Amino acid sequence: MKKFIAAIISIVIVIATVVVSCAYIGFDKIAAAVSVFGFSSDFKDGKKPLSTKSFELLNDKEKLAYIAVFNNADKHKKYIKVPCMSNTEFNRVFFAVKNDNPDLLCFSDSCNMISFSSSCLIEMNYRFEKEECDKKRQQMLDKANEIVSSANKIEDEFERELFIHDYIASSCEYEISDNSSSAYGCLIEGKAVCSGYSRALMLLLEYSGIESTLISGIGESEQYGSENHMWNIVWIDGKPYNVDMTWDDPKSDLGDIVSHLYFNVSTEDILLDHRDLSLETDCVDNEANYFVREGLLFDKYNSDTVKTIQKSLTENVNGGLNYIEIIFSSDSAYNSAVSSIIDNSSPYSDMYKIIDSLEASDNDNIDTSHINFAKDDNKKYLRIMFDSHQN
Repeated sequence: MKKFIAAIISIVIVIATVVVSCAYIGFDKIAAAVSVFGFSSDFKDGKKPLSTKSFELLNDKEKLAYIAVFNNADKHKKYIKVPCMSNTEFNRVFFAVKNDNPDLLCFSDSCNMISFSSSCLIEMNYRFEKEECDKKRQQMLDKANEIVSSANKIEDEFERELFIHDYIASSCEYEISDNSSSAYGCLIEGKAVCSGYSRALMLLLEYSGIESTLISGIGESEQYGSENHMWNIVWIDGKPYNVDMTWDDPKSDLGDIVSHLYFNVSTEDILLDHRDLSLETDCVDNEANYFVREGLLFDKYNSDTVKTIQKSLTENVNGGLNYIEIIFSSDSAYNSAVSSIIDNSSPYSDMYKIIDSLEASDNDNIDTSHINFAKDDNKKYLRIMFDSHQN
């Protein structure tokens, strides 16, 4: 359908759905908004995106639209002028702004676009009124600064990232709510889905001086099948790694166990159960992988491996943790560990040697009579857990 305006030669055309929904907007609402068809090539008011990882992937026209949206969205501008582009192009822009700026809370996942001569207008939709949005955003940033003030006492990037990772995993639960796709839901309400976990991690990392970006794709698990999913790529000492905060979160059947199975993993490893990655950043290093850094990746299983497990588990228990995670680089080593630690119930098994070493340390934090195991045959991962003594 076309609507002709006698005083205007150009035809106002509503472009098809940008994200979720699209509708006609009457000319009287937009005439005052369209005057000059120039576009800023700079971020205004001294503000910069939290990250520019997604921005840098855009073409020149898309970057102009990104800048226009970024400069105006936090002001709750109803109409924002951008260069005309296809739905596909503007989708890239829209989500680039969202992905670079997890501190922008009020974006809705829908907006309307109208072509007008050589330019287009976006009618923005916001999830809250500006006053409420500003209040929630400040509350979130205050919490982020509180967490980061503790994290920034740690000089080493790996250890600082680990502190932030473990904080989120310990304080947030996977739950769908009105705000669960945002960093606010994760940090303030303690409830998030994968996008909320990922945005909270990115926000805290960027505030602590560690580069990060969001990755969307498909997560595949035996329990849930294939689902849309979001995680992070994090740069530690200049090298990129995948971090899946959501899948490292404690599950109810394991108590408060924080996993590190998806902490700084390579592209090769993440592709074991993730696919259709949205950003082609190849993660090939493993120096900052959790198991490599902590000395818990083994290429063989023998008496030296058992001694390392004894030592590391004792250190964990003395530090207040009631578990240890280990991983193997070969099927034969992993199978040997499972056979010797889990399957062998004799009093001479390696598990009893590990228990004896704990009891010899004279630590009353754990109950060595109750042992639980978790394992992932595909990733060759094993976790040994004890019940904690109740005070």
